[in-house]
Amino acid sequence: MCGDDRSLQARDLGFHWDGDRLARKTEVACLMDGDLVYYGITPQSNREVVLTLLVLFLFFCSSSFSTLDDELDAAIEAEFERVEREEKQVRYRGQYRALKKLGPEVAPKLLDLVLRENPVQERRRQAANALVDVATVDLVGDIEAAFKNDLLMETWVEVELTLLLSRLGERKRVDRWINSLQRKSAQTPNTATLPSILSSLILLSDLQYRSGLHLEAVGTHLQRIELLKDIASKVRPELRPNLLDEVFSIHYNLACCYALLGNLEAGLGALETSLNSTTIDLDMARVDGDLKALRAAREWPDWLKRAESRDAPEEALEKVEGEK
Repeated sequence: MCGDDRSLQARDLGFHWDGDRLARKTEVACLMDGDLVYYGITPQSNREVVLTLLVLFLFFCSSSFSTLDDELDAAIEAEFERVEREEKQVRYRGQYRALKKLGPEVAPKLLDLVLRENPVQERRRQAANALVDVATVDLVGDIEAAFKNDLLMETWVEVELTLLLSRLGERKRVDRWINSLQRKSAQTPNTATLPSILSSLILLSDLQYRSGLHLEAVGTHLQRIELLKDIASKVRPELRPNLLDEVFSIHYNLACCYALLGNLEAGLGALETSLNSTTIDLDMARVDGDLKALRAAREWPDWLKRAESRDAPEEALEKVEGEK
């Protein structure tokens, strides 16, 4: 049998003379749902009969495997669409945990999607996020091979795979990267070093937070906030709103850190401050898995009522500017 509705049947028709040699005739029939889809009588040796049956067996089974592969692709796409529809603005560990039920085949398929540069960029990033929830140590060898074989790997892919390795217990790459970024971010700020410091702080906080170093990430976020505030106090007035907006948005990341550290009071305070940013909205706080501890706090209902009655972010920025 090959699949649920396909079968191969062969009947030996005995020996016959084929030119000057004695050969064996074999009748081969392939049935699908009772219908004949292939029929042949061939003069073959025993070995050739076996090979013919094997080829036909693999041919029909391959369509079964293709069907299973298509079903896996469809299930992954359905989960991607759900997240995009319900939780597009946030990213957190466990967001794609539903994919675990698809079995061990899903992780290699997601890794392949991340590494291929032709699919839709958003789907590649979703695949990278999903790998955090489904990958096991069995994937470490494939990830290391990807680093070895792709010398022009995109930076964001390098970040995602480095963080994935750290989650799987291989921290050498992420720790080496963190140490390098800490040295860069410790430079004295001036016109020449400021771009490097700011970009280093952004990546450093991301690597720390997503590799489980939440307390260290708090320190990096606070360092970046103070630096941006200092810059805002020294630039032309028309440049300040964007800088302050960024300061407010960093507080959302702070809130996530505090929530995972169990510091609920600081978390709710940082989250409230973040709502002054034009890039943060209350719906994000309602669905972000990293803020689950804040939503479970007894203060949450009152906090939520207060947050819902707040001024719009643009008005909050105007008030801050007016106080200067």
